[in-house]
Amino acid sequence: MFTNLRRRAMAGASYVQPHKKRIPDSHMNDVPLPEPFQEVNQKRQTGNNFVLIAGILFFSLSAGYVLNSGVIVPNLMPPRKNPE
Repeated sequence: MFTNLRRRAMAGASYVQPHKKRIPDSHMNDVPLPEPFQEVNQKRQTGNNFVLIAGILFFSLSAGYVLNSGVIVPNLMPPRKNPE
């Protein structure tokens, strides 16, 4: 008995233990049914719109803070020749 197992191990064959259950093969019945495109697209677009609005809000708040704090001076107008 042990010599047969040793031969199988040497040959590279895998030994299946008899007390373990075999996993059944997958089948087309196991594949989930697709959801309608409109529902999936609507859910995805809701999340995308939320991210877009949050990004615009964050950018506008950040730009407003930077411009009002004086960290960056935008130099929108040319400097005066004789500031007095």
